[in-house]
Amino acid sequence: TADVLVIAGGASGGTKSGGGGGAGGLVYNSGTSLTVNSYTATIGAGGSQTSSDSVVGNDGSNSNLTGGSLSLTAAVGGGGGGCLVTTTTGRNGGSGGGGSQGGTGAPGSTSFGGNGSNTYSAWASATTTGVSGYYAGGGGGGIYPSGSTTGGAGGGGVGGSYNSGGQTAGTVNTGSGGGGASGDDPGRRGAAGGSGIIIVRYLKTAV
Repeated sequence: TADVLVIAGGASGGTKSGGGGGAGGLVYNSGTSLTVNSYTATIGAGGSQTSSDSVVGNDGSNSNLTGGSLSLTAAVGGGGGGCLVTTTTGRNGGSGGGGSQGGTGAPGSTSFGGNGSNTYSAWASATTTGVSGYYAGGGGGGIYPSGSTTGGAGGGGVGGSYNSGGQTAGTVNTGSGGGGASGDDPGRRGAAGGSGIIIVRYLKTAV
């Protein structure tokens, strides 16, 4: 009997006043019965940094754990919206990407996108894995004309500040989203999302 945590890759942030990248979807099954079998674990990659200043952030990739009767899939994080693209709305995903300037957060199977507010507690508070006990933090949105936004608890990237950039990627192996680019920073590219993770824990010896 095991507890199973499956987190998909987080998305990259949007470009030019871009929304933060959505966190990867999170699936947590407590008390799962695992039979003796071969299991395949696929860790979702984080969405790559945007290639120009006129595209929506890139989605992450699904994470999967399958074998026997077990089949768990965590959905990708949705890319953050950009100000210079046709749609300023973030992309749908496990957690939707945040909207850019003038846009809105996208719906996701877990939550709407926002300014790095999407966070999920992975285990009980006594567990020390993740970033301060959390996983799957949404990326902070890029700011125009001034300031910056922090990412969500669990490893979400920081959003860029005006004319100086500074957006950071989501922390690897947390499924967190990358920070969005600000209105006028060099390059105006959204930062990459963090790769996902799969954890299976079980009691080896009763105390």
